Amino acid sequence: MSSKTLACFGCSHTDLMYTANYISDRPDLMEPQAEWKWPTLLAKKLDMDLIVYAKCGAGSDQVFENVMKSISEDNPDVLAIYWPQLARVQIYGNQYNPNTINSDKKRKWMLKNQPAVRLGSALRELILSENTYHEKSIYVRWIKHIKIIENMCKNNNIKLMMMCADPPDVIDCMMSQKTLLSWEITEMLSEINKKNWIGWPMFKLLGGLHGQEIAHLFHGDQSELVNDSREYPNGEGYYDCHFNKIGHEILMEMWYEKYQKICK
Repeated sequence: MSSKTLACFGCSHTDLMYTANYISDRPDLMEPQAEWKWPTLLAKKLDMDLIVYAKCGAGSDQVFENVMKSISEDNPDVLAIYWPQLARVQIYGNQYNPNTINSDKKRKWMLKNQPAVRLGSALRELILSENTYHEKSIYVRWIKHIKIIENMCKNNNIKLMMMCADPPDVIDCMMSQKTLLSWEITEMLSEINKKNWIGWPMFKLLGGLHGQEIAHLFHGDQSELVNDSREYPNGEGYYDCHFNKIGHEILMEMWYEKYQKICK
């Protein structure tokens, strides 16, 4: 057993138990392959014990809560946070179990396909209405959470690495750089330590990159890095854009390179 601990956080891109069981003609994707997922590979390469807080469909709020829990209870030496879509809004059901819904107005169909979330249509519309939801509030809360995590890690002598699994500005695909700048996002980002990041400054509109884009730079053909590169008939992406074994190996190398840099 190692004397150090790596804690990893995220959504399905980090979840060791993730399966693409909705693709009926790909039985090889219906069983979890924890042994070649990036958290397992990274812990092995760093020779550290591994703790994973990741759940398919998790949002940034749930990740933040898990990070706070881990710092308090696990005393980790290294944190690797692979941030999920910011469009996911966390709500609480019976017994305060956190669930997430996708608040991207262009992807409301996802609400119907979230088996863990059973909301009445009126409540869904209220959550997603202009009166109760605004993209800026999602960004501001996320950046505040990042600053809290940075301070907690600094005070507890924990190495911190972060990257986005999806671009943060996926919330509104039509948002312009002018709109993003008008929200003073850049001013808030100036308070964040960019040395902790892969793909800085995160926002694509500001020149940032997310995990799959960075992996594409490493490999050259993104379609060879995902579970199922067949495109949907409507042209809106792959059947399963989660990394396959090759993609996870590249992702691990990205994390490892960052770890070496922050340890210098």
